[in-house]
Amino acid sequence: MTGLTLLVVEDHDDSREMLRQMLTAVGARVLVAEQGAHALAILAREHPDVILLDLLMPVMDGFVFAQHVQRERRWVDIPIIAVTALGEIQDYLRTWQEGLAGHLTKPVGQAELVSVIQRVTTGRRASQTRRRRIAGRGPEPPR
Repeated sequence: MTGLTLLVVEDHDDSREMLRQMLTAVGARVLVAEQGAHALAILAREHPDVILLDLLMPVMDGFVFAQHVQRERRWVDIPIIAVTALGEIQDYLRTWQEGLAGHLTKPVGQAELVSVIQRVTTGRRASQTRRRRIAGRGPEPPR
């Protein structure tokens, strides 16, 4: 996780701090926002590798926030993982339908959290390497 920048968007102080501590402990750089508008302000100046998003937030819920991110060309490549209390099958389906990269139900353990982040960033990094290689700006693959 070293070298990754993660944005945690969570309205509950305890949950936000728990996620920050878990992710910092494995070497990630962690940005935190307590609500959607604050997270959008952070995105205006930072480009995290992954967004970890609570879906049940006041003012701007997680799905509305995700739609804002997905509509912006400069942010569309950032995978969003829901970290939420919503754990019914219809919640997982909606998360998938809304284009989020993952869905974790609270309480989430460090191993599960790291595993999902690694899954979404591994595919993303491989895709970026392929695009750079095709454009003539990246290393050749090992033979």
